[in-house]
Amino acid sequence: MVSGKRQSYYRLRKGRCMMMSFDLLLHNTRAVIGNTIVSCDIGIIDGKIAALLEPNIGNVRGVREYDVENRIVVPGAIDTHAHIGQVDSTLKGDAGSVAANFSSESLSALAGGVTTAVNYVKFGQNSLLETYAGEMEVAQQFGHMNFLFHGYLMNDLHLDELARAFQKGLHTFKIFMPYRGEEARSLGGISSLNDFQMQWAFRKLASLGGMAMVHAEDGDIVEYSTRNMEAHGGQSLAAWEASRPIEAEGDAALRAIYLAQLEQCPITIVHVSSHEALRARNALAYPNMRMETCPHYLVLATEQDLGPQGKVAPPIRERRESIALWEAIESHTLDFLGSDHNVWIKEAKEELWSAKAGLPGIGLMMPLFASEGIFNHGLSWPDVVRFTSTNAAQWFGLYPQKGVIAVGSDADLVIMDQGTKTVPSEDPFSIVNYSPYAGWKLSTWPWATIVHGRWVYHDGVFLTEHIPARILNTGSSRQS
Repeated sequence: MVSGKRQSYYRLRKGRCMMMSFDLLLHNTRAVIGNTIVSCDIGIIDGKIAALLEPNIGNVRGVREYDVENRIVVPGAIDTHAHIGQVDSTLKGDAGSVAANFSSESLSALAGGVTTAVNYVKFGQNSLLETYAGEMEVAQQFGHMNFLFHGYLMNDLHLDELARAFQKGLHTFKIFMPYRGEEARSLGGISSLNDFQMQWAFRKLASLGGMAMVHAEDGDIVEYSTRNMEAHGGQSLAAWEASRPIEAEGDAALRAIYLAQLEQCPITIVHVSSHEALRARNALAYPNMRMETCPHYLVLATEQDLGPQGKVAPPIRERRESIALWEAIESHTLDFLGSDHNVWIKEAKEELWSAKAGLPGIGLMMPLFASEGIFNHGLSWPDVVRFTSTNAAQWFGLYPQKGVIAVGSDADLVIMDQGTKTVPSEDPFSIVNYSPYAGWKLSTWPWATIVHGRWVYHDGVFLTEHIPARILNTGSSRQS
């Protein structure tokens, strides 16, 4: 049963309760609660889980009632790494607007079981404060889900704005390590801090109560390896992987964790792609750090050779690296999942070395991980919930409002179906016009999504056009 909520669950047994009415009542669920799967009905009032009831108890009613026919119900997934709003310049007209981007990609997320995106403010060299204010306004007006924002620190201006940005609600900040020179310019103005600046940022974040989100690849190794591999003219994913080898990730992760530990700054190493980053974690054993990985590092490999459409940084690795990541999930050396969702269309990814780095995937993050984890790697549904929701909610200060099915928690829920489903060549809700997972076989996927206590998506169809966004603030409950 629910830890700390046993009385709430048993309060409404058959024949012992007065009539109760709910805004939404889910019958015959198999809810993932803690380490167990509980057969229960779920009553929702004002967007919150109000009661967990014995199935078909009687004396209860809902304004809307649904029989979910013993399907698995999980907390909505939390995508810890999204780039909604980072618009592809090759998109023309309304499709290329930030507003359209927030609308379409948040619908894709909800259809895929992601109800909260921890989203990066659009990257650039100009004022972070001004960009953040504009981003929040667009997300609030055109988005359809929960948003919590990451900031970034790429130059002295951003470092000067850090304390004010924290006061405005940005508590987590991306720091890049690999990007410099021509590569940085081609990425639209992304740049890296040097190690002195990064340590200063760690010290300041620690004093404020903030956290660093670090893209860990060593710039020297990447710069030389890229120049060497690009000269050979190869277009394979193996060539791209060789341009950003695993030692670049391990070396940078070790430095970043070491400097963060010196300053006692909480740190997350993002989009971990190799066992070398895991070795860095184990070597330093800093307790106030976490590691995030992404679906593409778990299910794709260079052996599949997707060509330029598989380009992402860090790169997709050889199959042996994805095996190491699955083992790290099982041993709790990896902590949570981010999609690293980008909206680059296939026309922006036609030639390997000039293609934009980044993959779509927010709408497939949950079903890919659950399908592979449960049916091919021996994970349980409680394991899936911890990795896609609970751990992230705890680390980013959203727990217990998010990340758990419990009385008083937000009613952001996903009802999972089971069978065999093939991933189409395009996500029907996203702007992106290709999928690196096309043809992939799913064993479980979202059948329905409930956000803010409203049943909004069911079996491929959105039931309402008006799904308001919510901008979240981190609480004081972040668990270290």
